[in-house]
Amino acid sequence: MATALVTISGEILYTPLNDNFSYLNERKNDLGYYVKDYGTTVNTASILAAISAAGAAGGGRVFLPAGDITITASITLGDGTVTSQSTYHGIKLIGCGSGVADGISNNWHGATRLIWNGVAGGIMCTVNGPVHDIEIKGIQFDCADIAASGLKVIHGAYSQFEDLFVANYAGTAYIVTTEGTTIPSGVAYGAASNVWTKIGCAGPYSSTDSNGLLLDGNTTSTLDACRNTFKGLELSYGGGTGSYGVKLAYTDNNTFIEGMLYPDVNSAGSSVYFEQQTGAATFPKENIFINIAALQGVGGTSGTGGNWFTAYGTEDAEPTPTQDNIYYTLYNGKTFEGSKQMRSIRQIESAIASDTLTTNNTASYTAMTASATVTMTTKASKLKITFAGSFLKANAGSGYIYLFSDSAALTGTFRETTAGRYDSISMSTLIDVTSGSHTVDVRWLSSDANNVQVTHRSLIVEELY
Repeated sequence: MATALVTISGEILYTPLNDNFSYLNERKNDLGYYVKDYGTTVNTASILAAISAAGAAGGGRVFLPAGDITITASITLGDGTVTSQSTYHGIKLIGCGSGVADGISNNWHGATRLIWNGVAGGIMCTVNGPVHDIEIKGIQFDCADIAASGLKVIHGAYSQFEDLFVANYAGTAYIVTTEGTTIPSGVAYGAASNVWTKIGCAGPYSSTDSNGLLLDGNTTSTLDACRNTFKGLELSYGGGTGSYGVKLAYTDNNTFIEGMLYPDVNSAGSSVYFEQQTGAATFPKENIFINIAALQGVGGTSGTGGNWFTAYGTEDAEPTPTQDNIYYTLYNGKTFEGSKQMRSIRQIESAIASDTLTTNNTASYTAMTASATVTMTTKASKLKITFAGSFLKANAGSGYIYLFSDSAALTGTFRETTAGRYDSISMSTLIDVTSGSHTVDVRWLSSDANNVQVTHRSLIVEELY
């Protein structure tokens, strides 16, 4: 049913939205609060009043118009503290789009751009939790080389952040954290279960120490940043020593899907930085990066609980991680922990697995049997070759046994059985092979051309990739 617009504080209009307002997935009886488009005259007080009205109504949406909107103080959603939950939840701050980054295009047509004109080092938008069911969407936060951060989410949970961009920031573009050393009454979660989609930042022109995204918690309260999902990240950071694209501290089980992390001014720092936690050394742990281009590589010390990159790109000369407890898979399928490759068996073949007694009385190396050769087509990898058998040499002299690969004897695999003895002989070696077809076989001889015999024999070849 149609409802007349109602004026609040001269700048804000609201009306109940009907159930068919599908774009915003409208819930029944929600209220929408519209900040009128008066150009740059729309101010901080107007937006805060709309948020306050939505909070008093038990939740609702605050819509910001397209264009440049100057603000002088932080836009705050939620009134939670380190000891108590927010008294209201379910606030949505909705703009018309974040636009595109400086350096790509200067066309901000249709974007909602909040421009900072407040104190140096300020934060343009703050979510004060513990609070849940927050949504911030379609906004660019232009820090104007004055504000330190575009958005700080304190103890938010089960919330959505979409199509956001922070420009010209002087500190850390996005901060997701918990604060305080105790667990607020009635709270059973940290900064958890939030979904971030299409998130970007660029233009830390005033400081090479500027950072992209920080995720942290508090080890004393045991409330961490966990189970958050980030999709479509493009984060540009200062590139100074110690700067980062994404930093993980007291965190676990966060997922990063598709994106690029790169320096803007200098070319130092880390695209991803891990900060192992004192007194909680397993953290940061169990975070996964999927198809994230980390152009300046990975820095810091991972928690012992481990963190994973799949697949880790090297096409743009990204340095690969060398730290323990950081696991990554390259696009060619090879898997590593730090600098150590974790090989798996790509294929396995066997030959001459037999208990049949076989005799050789020739004085030159010959294949142990007609079916003694393994032929394998491999990638550039390693072959693990294992042979075992039981030998008996008749009369005098000795029997000599060698492993061969591609018709060349393999160093370190020579074995000898002497006359009058029954010897159980085994050998194993690891060799590097190039991509292509390779043969492996066992060859033997009798030094005096008298019988040497073998039984209970087997040859196994494994490709480790």
